[in-house]
Amino acid sequence: MSGLRRLHFQLSGRSAGKFRECRGRRRQHWFVQDGFEPQIRVVSKPRANLQLNGLTHVSIHATCVAHVSGKVNFEPPDKVNEGIGKIAEGDGIEYPCVSLDDFFGDSVGEPCFMKMDIEGGEWLALQGARRVLSYPKFPVSLLIEVHPEQITSLGGSVPGLKSLLQSMGFHVYALTPAGVQTLTAGLNARFWWASSNAE
Repeated sequence: MSGLRRLHFQLSGRSAGKFRECRGRRRQHWFVQDGFEPQIRVVSKPRANLQLNGLTHVSIHATCVAHVSGKVNFEPPDKVNEGIGKIAEGDGIEYPCVSLDDFFGDSVGEPCFMKMDIEGGEWLALQGARRVLSYPKFPVSLLIEVHPEQITSLGGSVPGLKSLLQSMGFHVYALTPAGVQTLTAGLNARFWWASSNAE
């Protein structure tokens, strides 16, 4: 599974059109966590593992995360690497999707960490999070793996992604082998860290 991850939680994987996130509400020493994975054959594996280990604080939703709720075209990965499917602009299989604005409702009601590795879908996911992520009341941090070619194929751009985050009140940095650095005009860093002004 891949996608977006949030608050003290990380799901492994690198799929596209998939999103993982975790809510920071405490429940008996655990955080409530949500993951998103549109492919049923992939969803069944972590669900079985969670059940086997008695982990009831994690929910995995069989849906993509996009700019609107409804349906998107999804290009499934090949059988060699289940983690690189992606939302497709043209051809693909129709999959359900949800926007972060619809998922969260009125606001992000607690401190939040999200990890996105959604093969260009980060452009769409953040478009669909403008209401809940714009100047949130609680700290929000994002770890994003940026996929320039896929972002372009979905009508976005890497400079546009940075501008979108900044317009929502986020400070955006590059994560490099040398550490956290200012995201330069070249915007060629693969991994970004974005933190809200609420932090």
